[in-house]
Amino acid sequence: MIYQNSYRDIGLWSFARTSHVDTKTARFWVSPYGQSIQRMAQNMMLDIESALSCRASLPEIINIHQGIAQINVGRVHGVRNGDQLKLWHSAGFIDQKGIPRNRMVETAITLTVNRVYEKSAELSVNQLQLASSIQPGDLLTKQLNQ
Repeated sequence: MIYQNSYRDIGLWSFARTSHVDTKTARFWVSPYGQSIQRMAQNMMLDIESALSCRASLPEIINIHQGIAQINVGRVHGVRNGDQLKLWHSAGFIDQKGIPRNRMVETAITLTVNRVYEKSAELSVNQLQLASSIQPGDLLTKQLNQ
């Protein structure tokens, strides 16, 4: 489930209690009841659009210990056991004018997802001899050959 909410509104039913009302007519939609439905539908659409909007999720190393890395994305972000990820070192620097310049450098290090939690995951480093060069802040991308 991505989004759940309850909505309520009040609209006066200005038609006779037993009359047949055609909801395809302007008469219905300009009535107080039709206007309340339009308001509620608009609110629902905006809320759902906001919940489903694209959000950049950057899989980032948050901890590394004895060849096991923890990342800040998990099951809700689409991470699955067995996923192969490629490591990118954060190689940012501050230039002569004091402006931070972010730069990512691709490495030969790959990691495999071992455990997946709701919003995090644990990965094992496939090249243990290179594990000491991994540090918090390094980013990951999914291997394309999967």
